[in-house]
Amino acid sequence: MLKQILILMFPLALFVSHVDCLENSACIGNIQDSPVTNFKNTSLKGWSAFAIVPVYSLQGSLQKKVSLLAKKEFGKVGKITEMKVPDVTGLGMAANVLSLEVQKVKTWDDKSVHLLRISLSLQTTAKINRTAQECSAYIWTSSVFVESDSAELNEKNLLSGVETLFKQFAACYLASNSEDTPKPVFYLYES
Repeated sequence: MLKQILILMFPLALFVSHVDCLENSACIGNIQDSPVTNFKNTSLKGWSAFAIVPVYSLQGSLQKKVSLLAKKEFGKVGKITEMKVPDVTGLGMAANVLSLEVQKVKTWDDKSVHLLRISLSLQTTAKINRTAQECSAYIWTSSVFVESDSAELNEKNLLSGVETLFKQFAACYLASNSEDTPKPVFYLYES
């Protein structure tokens, strides 16, 4: 006799009030969008190099400010090696790509809600045990949301969100690796 099991998963928000969720960060439904609180035993153990690609949606001085934040925060963890976009040397040495994404948040019917989602993700090659095939996979990611009501507020909030993510990644890396671990190299690509 064939038995079927149906598992239904509901967002936690269906069972708690909005006020409870605002007061209790444990109510966040998407783990990727919640603050990282357990830094140990993450997937950042033992990595020796990372390539940081520029955010092409950011132009001019804003892109430079993001690069300065990357140098400041990742320089506390390892060595920064600056690269220019056509040179892909660091990508070969560090198939581990740290990418920062900035997106406007919109409703389902394409209306702006004056929020930006900023995500920092580590992508690398992983081997799938079941098939022995290699694929590109995100092994670490975190996001923040910032208000974007005016141009001045955009830049200030955007840089604050980016700095939060860079600090979070650095803290996770340091907590996941012993002091004896060689310092990683961050290949910082600038356009």
